[in-house]
Amino acid sequence: MANMVRACLIVFCLCFTVVAILGCKGVPPKEEVISKEIVYQPINPALSQIEIGKIVYQRYGCAMCHGPNAEGGRKNPNIQTGGVITGLTKVAEGYTKSELANLILEGIHDIEKEDPNGPIPPYRMPGWRGHISERDLTALVAYLFSLMPESSTDDWE
Repeated sequence: MANMVRACLIVFCLCFTVVAILGCKGVPPKEEVISKEIVYQPINPALSQIEIGKIVYQRYGCAMCHGPNAEGGRKNPNIQTGGVITGLTKVAEGYTKSELANLILEGIHDIEKEDPNGPIPPYRMPGWRGHISERDLTALVAYLFSLMPESSTDDWE
């Protein structure tokens, strides 16, 4: 009987530890769930480049860090952007299409720390060279450029 109680206590402690480490946030909101059709189905070539880019954005997991609508927000402790991964809705303000494509291919490996003495931010953007087709890369860049709010472009005129 004592062994049974001990075994139950160990299982309970392990479950509690897993929940404490991973968090217990429940099911993500519906807009954050990526359907299996997007991930596994071939992309319809009749779609526009921007529509294909949105599928590529989800398929390659960009939404995991940059959010389902590219608005950012995933926590990345000690990163210079206030501890959260930035959104991509205004990426057209800071990059040309060629620069953005190169950034996607090379990734971001050195993340600037907010506190130089603090821990290294745990999340980095992987490089996709050798893993993403030219068609998907071009479509992804077109999609990201399409996210630029119209009011932002008015400021430059």
